Amino acid sequence: MSSSSIITPRWRPVAFILPAAALLWAVGLTICPFRALTGLPCLTCGMTHAWAAFLSGRFQQAFQYHPCFLLALPAVLAWAGRRTRLGRAWWQSRVFWLSLLTALLLCYAVRMIACFPDGPYPMTIAEHSLLPRLPLFCNHATLHSLP
Repeated sequence: MSSSSIITPRWRPVAFILPAAALLWAVGLTICPFRALTGLPCLTCGMTHAWAAFLSGRFQQAFQYHPCFLLALPAVLAWAGRRTRLGRAWWQSRVFWLSLLTALLLCYAVRMIACFPDGPYPMTIAEHSLLPRLPLFCNHATLHSLP
């Protein structure tokens, strides 16, 4: 690594994501780029709120925000321990990651069928997202009613 590099390659994604998230938040958009663009909840929509509720002792509310929020824990543990033998085994295991992804996808499908669009947050449509505001994605009758 050269001495002129301020940010190491490992931290470059973080150096990009944090300012981008701050900018989205500053202009009043959701931090989730998928939700900001489409107006739809993403696969992990509600996880941050769920963990905040869980850490505050509001367990039922945590599961309402995202029923699979606890699945983030093994993923974070695998990432944190990826330099150890057990952590590396998890980190490199396709079965581990496919199991987590399958659980998230099933949860997402059930939530979208059962709760969207009239369910509790986050299973609602984001009103100020980009795609629904574009003329290509909305009909002309509703176009004039947008702010």
